[in-house]
This record gives sequence, structure tokens and C-alpha cells, in this order.
Amino acid sequence: MKVVEVIEVAPDSEDGIARIIVEAEAQPREARGVYTLELQDAEGTKLLVLPGVRFPSI
Repeated sequence: MKVVEVIEVAPDSEDGIARIIVEAEAQPREARGVYTLELQDAEGTKLLVLPGVRFPSI
């Protein structure tokens, strides 16, 4: 699976929630199942681990 783009959206002034959008290329067989998404900074330090990530149906 190849990450195409990562976008960080600034927090909304109403709810204060920041969003991170990760766009990845995947073949249909790769998009099945449940994954763990690990986000790291440029130095490779893990910043966030999100278990239970699924792709939308294609």
C-alpha cells in the first residue's frame, strides 16, 4: 500500500478538533480487512497509533 498524501486540517474554532487525512493507493484485495494506522513525524517518532482502521467499500 502506498501513501499518496497526508493532510493536516487545523482545529475547528467551534469544536477544537484537528483532522488528519491520509490518502493511500491500494488494490481491491489490499483494501479488505482491518489495519492499524501509525503516524510518525519526520524523524520516525510514533506520534499516534489508531487500531481498527478500515477502507471504504470500492
